[in-house]
Amino acid sequence: MGKNSTWFRKAFAISLSTTPDKQPMGLIILTIVVLVMALVTVYDSTFRIPGGINVNKEIPFKCTSCGAIVKYKIKELQQMQKPGEMGPMMGPMKLECPQCKKKELTQAVECPKCTEIFVMKMDPSKGLFDDKCPKCGESYAKAWQEKYRKEHGDE
Repeated sequence: MGKNSTWFRKAFAISLSTTPDKQPMGLIILTIVVLVMALVTVYDSTFRIPGGINVNKEIPFKCTSCGAIVKYKIKELQQMQKPGEMGPMMGPMKLECPQCKKKELTQAVECPKCTEIFVMKMDPSKGLFDDKCPKCGESYAKAWQEKYRKEHGDE
């Protein structure tokens, strides 16, 4: 064994022998420090807003049955979500419509150009992705890119 491994064993009182005459105090302290760091990380991720998300941001929904438009804050959606309940993979969230009572209130987007609220047509299994606003025809992705460039001076 090299000089570096001897230093490490001495610093952390690690003995390769199985005799109980040396207590590996350094190893115990290191283990406690790692456990405390893990507990702090778990506590921080449990009681902190994840990623600094603005829980008061409103998300638009549009009923595909009756056309009703409803906006929910992220914190309201978090409270509605039952533990273990997830939406369909790669699909928009659907809720019960407060007007017609059908579970067709679908997560929508607001066109950054004309403010029309609409549901994008997506079906990954069929390769369908239509993000064009039904009112102005603008691509949702393209409009957001333009808006971002203007707001951040990237022209």
